[in-house]
Amino acid sequence: MYFKSLNYTLGDEDSSVEHAMLQERKKHVVSIAGCGGRIVPLLARQPDKLTCVDISPIQLELTRFRLAAAANLELDDYLGLLGYTSMETRKRERLFNSLNIPKNCEYDRLQQMISRDSPLIYQGRFEKMLHRLYTAIRVIIGNHRHTLFSYDTLEEQREFIATKFPRKRWNLLVIALGNSAILNSLLYRGEFPKKNIAGSHASVYRSIFEAIFDTVLARESFFLQMIFLGEIKYAAGYPIECQPEIYHAAQLASKQCEIDYCCGDVLDYLSSSSDVDFVSLSDVPSFLSSQQAPGYLKKIQPGLAPGALVISRGHMRIIEPGLTGFYDSTEQFEEFIKRESTQLWSISSFTKM
Repeated sequence: MYFKSLNYTLGDEDSSVEHAMLQERKKHVVSIAGCGGRIVPLLARQPDKLTCVDISPIQLELTRFRLAAAANLELDDYLGLLGYTSMETRKRERLFNSLNIPKNCEYDRLQQMISRDSPLIYQGRFEKMLHRLYTAIRVIIGNHRHTLFSYDTLEEQREFIATKFPRKRWNLLVIALGNSAILNSLLYRGEFPKKNIAGSHASVYRSIFEAIFDTVLARESFFLQMIFLGEIKYAAGYPIECQPEIYHAAQLASKQCEIDYCCGDVLDYLSSSSDVDFVSLSDVPSFLSSQQAPGYLKKIQPGLAPGALVISRGHMRIIEPGLTGFYDSTEQFEEFIKRESTQLWSISSFTKM
């Protein structure tokens, strides 16, 4: 099953959106764990309780490791341990062993990942898929991919895209690689969500990249760096977990926040909870069946406190849930959503009445 694999070690979301949406000192925040990179910014908001939920044991363990590292290491060591910056293998192993992580069935696998030559953040299925795409882009786009990262302003970048970027070759590449069959083969193991938005896969991805080129400076996007350079070479593009103010706030919050881990279905967890006041679902609703998807808010409603905020993402499949007992509050967060640096996602927020 796709979701039980090690799919993400860096991730495909700009978590600055959820960080901006979450107010400080909420009582109970529940979030899909992913690789943990989306959790660190939420922890920085200093909730009383933070519950990380994931159906994949290895993703949940990776999150536990990331939070243990954030709680105990200086930022420079954190960046080196994860692979954002270079660090000798022996030092990575020493730092890993210094963390107080429970030695469960996934511990040995994590330890092996830390000892590999490949940085941890590039070891997930998604990150390996991006590297395969990069291999094709490197051949077809050539040195133009380096030029893309040479600009200091969006105006210069837009001018390059409009006049010098090899658009015909790029469009052919998007048509070849940006389709459901390729993505199913490289990443989703046959579970790629069935598209329910207008246009072909290629036209959607063309629009996504046009939006990125127009709104995000390439050096400030980890996603563009992965696609065009095969790795994150410019620190300006580091995800929000690497920002000193976010990291230090999360480190401070870890000393007082009650952090729980749940391996299972996030909707089941929420339906049996109480007084949860912030939920970050990632793209979980996109993978629900057509029968389940419209009712996911109704299912989790009993576990939410009045005024609770539920954030969901969708890529090729956008879910419009029933709103009984909720209202759509997306519009009040449009400023943050528009700045999301991957531009891969349609992001929605719903508030419980």
